[in-house]
Amino acid sequence: MRNILLAILVVSLAGCATGYNPESFAKPDTVTSFTLVEPITYKQEKLLGTIYFTLKAGTYTAELQNKKGVFYRGPEDCLVVNNDIAGQQHELEGGVFVPFAGSNDKPRAYNYIEDIYNQMNKNNGVLIDALIARDMGRIVIHNKIEEQALVDVIIQGISAEH
Repeated sequence: MRNILLAILVVSLAGCATGYNPESFAKPDTVTSFTLVEPITYKQEKLLGTIYFTLKAGTYTAELQNKKGVFYRGPEDCLVVNNDIAGQQHELEGGVFVPFAGSNDKPRAYNYIEDIYNQMNKNNGVLIDALIARDMGRIVIHNKIEEQALVDVIIQGISAEH
């Protein structure tokens, strides 16, 4: 029974990793930027509650791109995530992913995976520490920003800077 529980735990933890390796993305063709004059906040409804994402005011500069769009890195700790499910707030490094023009996709907040809970080296054991360390520095892309007014602020900001 103990081995079955351990196997379930290992498979569950391995499945938690959703980050993308930023080294697999290219540098942008041209370095562009846009400025958010004021923060924008959007939410994601989850089964047990709501998660609020706030992109802080400041300059967001193109740092990476993939075949779908450009990753604009914001000012330090620019992504604030308020999780009313767990009653937690975190300020994270990241920015906003903006799909290329002509795409049906919408902008999305993203962040770099950090050890925000200081989980490493807390007598977790080698396996757990390895699972945590594996995803450090990777990128997590969140759900689409559905509110069109917020999407327009981002897109118009990029257009105005060119």
